[in-house]
Amino acid sequence: MKFSNLSRKLEQTKAGKLTRDTLDWQTSQPNVALAGVVGSVAVGLVTLTTLLVAGRLILASLLIAWGAQIMSFLGIHAIGFISVQRRDMACLEADDTCDESHGPGDVWRSYDQRAAASFPLRVAAFGRYAAQSRIIGTDLAGLGHEVHHSTDSNAILKSICDQPETWDLLIFDLDAGSCIEASVDDLMDFRQACSHIPIILLSSTAKKDDFSCHRKSIGDVTLYKPVFRNRLLEGLDNVGLQVCLSR
Repeated sequence: MKFSNLSRKLEQTKAGKLTRDTLDWQTSQPNVALAGVVGSVAVGLVTLTTLLVAGRLILASLLIAWGAQIMSFLGIHAIGFISVQRRDMACLEADDTCDESHGPGDVWRSYDQRAAASFPLRVAAFGRYAAQSRIIGTDLAGLGHEVHHSTDSNAILKSICDQPETWDLLIFDLDAGSCIEASVDDLMDFRQACSHIPIILLSSTAKKDDFSCHRKSIGDVTLYKPVFRNRLLEGLDNVGLQVCLSR
């Protein structure tokens, strides 16, 4: 697999060249922007009508209505953002309890492409059988990529090493390993064996997303958890940029 090919795939994802299935999947997400526009327009019209009926000057009424519209738009956006964040965090917290009672068996789950991307990625992901893994798998599948998630780090790394030419990306949750030292050792060995495979690391101990090169021996990008769609795409974009620069 050539780095330039991966860069083109990531560029297609960033450019938004998606099929109808992908667009349908995207519109199933909460559309806070649309709610903000509709709500703010309604507030502006009601405010303007009320002021005109009350005998206010047209210019003053327009300015006040415009201000009310902006305030309502920002308010709806803030409420929507907080609601989505609370829902996602509740999903993660509830899933932690479910994860503890799931049992010791290893899980291997595949997320098939839900759209016909021009340059689909084949992604391997290691992490707990929890909401974070399902969010990543669902998001990438909705963008036309194929994701294979396993709770067994040795199994996922061996699968890539056996056929490295068939894989495009590894997402590795550092919190899911038995111990961080063992995970680091495994990733260092994997990087030597499959140096062309980009690696995105996930960590709950990271204070912020890290796109620097000081973890280059084990990964290209570190994203702090929880990771949702926009920051995941930012991580993919940064991996693509690094790949382009290393050509």
